[in-house]
Amino acid sequence: MSSFSNNLPGRCFQPQAQAAFRASLFLRLAMLTTAAVAGLFLADSGTSLAANDSSHSTRGGSAPTSVSLEGTECPSSFVIDFAGLPRGSVLGEQYAAVGVHIFAVANGAGYPNAAIVFDSNAPPTHDPDLAVDVGNIAILAKNLDDANNDGLVDDPDENNFGGRQIFVFDQPVRVGSFLFIDKDHGVPDRAVAYDSSGKVIMEAAIPLAGNGSVQSIAINADGVRRLEIVYRDSGGLTGVEFGCQAPLVPSPTPTPAPTSAPGPTPGPTPGGPTATSPTPAPAIALVEPTPTSSPAALGIAALPSAGGGAGVFTSRPFELALGLVIFVLLAGGLGMLLANPRGRD
Repeated sequence: MSSFSNNLPGRCFQPQAQAAFRASLFLRLAMLTTAAVAGLFLADSGTSLAANDSSHSTRGGSAPTSVSLEGTECPSSFVIDFAGLPRGSVLGEQYAAVGVHIFAVANGAGYPNAAIVFDSNAPPTHDPDLAVDVGNIAILAKNLDDANNDGLVDDPDENNFGGRQIFVFDQPVRVGSFLFIDKDHGVPDRAVAYDSSGKVIMEAAIPLAGNGSVQSIAINADGVRRLEIVYRDSGGLTGVEFGCQAPLVPSPTPTPAPTSAPGPTPGPTPGGPTATSPTPAPAIALVEPTPTSSPAALGIAALPSAGGGAGVFTSRPFELALGLVIFVLLAGGLGMLLANPRGRD
């Protein structure tokens, strides 16, 4: 029985073998603990890098190179002459890309509130007074008949009772002039420019000029947000000039250089020799040396809003503390094993 007990595995280790076993166990446990803590740190670093990448991507991009508002680009100079639009087009958003929207209000019952394109270069039909060879013009529509459903008025014709053609601008613009066609009877009509609050900036008369006449009506107003051409009979218009206004840059006021008033020149002393004023010694100005300023420390406000690469020891304190506690407990337990090994006689 005693010989069998001496052959048990727990009793057969030599001191050197037991020490090697304990050292190997300690090394493996330390490596596992280190790997766990390192894994936590690497996961946190990946999260920080992803946050930094997303913050840089949202802050990037270039500024627009032209003046824009509400998704439109406003040119510095532009003329609305309806060129390129097919006859019979109903006007509305064809010039929205440059910040202009067209509306119409008709006089008389039963007429549509619409402005349409009329080709003044085409052979005269029932509107010979509009055949003035200036290209496409805008007229208030008599009807919007479209039998073939191609989106165009089949036979563009004017409303003889007139109304209002309205141009609305996305931002304040400068309006130059426009052409009005066929103001041949009645009292003068008018064009009115309004600002963003609806206040009248400028009102220009459209005088009588005869049948089939073409006349330029000058507005020359700044800060226009809406232009209305109001007339009470037949007529048309084209060539509306407008452009975005460049911001005013105040010129700097020059600062005048200070001038010193000359002092009185002393005259000779009567009855005596001319006194010679001694030359004053040059004053020596004591100039204190300017201390060299040290570079300013990087403040918190200068850091990126989404972080700037968080440090390892400040990114995830909970996991760091947990890993250190586990490491200390394991080291303490192994120390107790080394100090009081079991199985020793």
